[in-house]
Amino acid sequence: MYRRRNIMEDANKTYLQTCHYHEVKDPFCPVFRIETIVNLAGENFTQLAVRGGIIVISIDWNCNLDWAFLEFCKPVYSFRRADDPNTNIAPGWNFRLVLLRSLKYIFRWLTKKTFLIRLRSIKICQLS
Repeated sequence: MYRRRNIMEDANKTYLQTCHYHEVKDPFCPVFRIETIVNLAGENFTQLAVRGGIIVISIDWNCNLDWAFLEFCKPVYSFRRADDPNTNIAPGWNFRLVLLRSLKYIFRWLTKKTFLIRLRSIKICQLS
């Protein structure tokens, strides 16, 4: 039976508490910083934090079952932006929230625009 996680067999609790994903230095660390994800998607973190947006994290498992499974079947991460930041209407990912506030029995509706960064994960598995 073949089983695989994105945490490698030699990882321990101390490693997982201290590591951060880096495409060259530590490509198998499953702990990501949002700024790193945004930068690897080719976006500017400050602009995305202000306007909001959707980033897709793809985890590609390209495994050949004829080879040593645990040695060669490892995840490869890639990142891309899914929304269109150049659209004319409501660029980024944002919502309008309506809140009812009361102050000494006077009720007022408050409208607030909120910007978010949404992360979506896609797993791609190819076995041969």
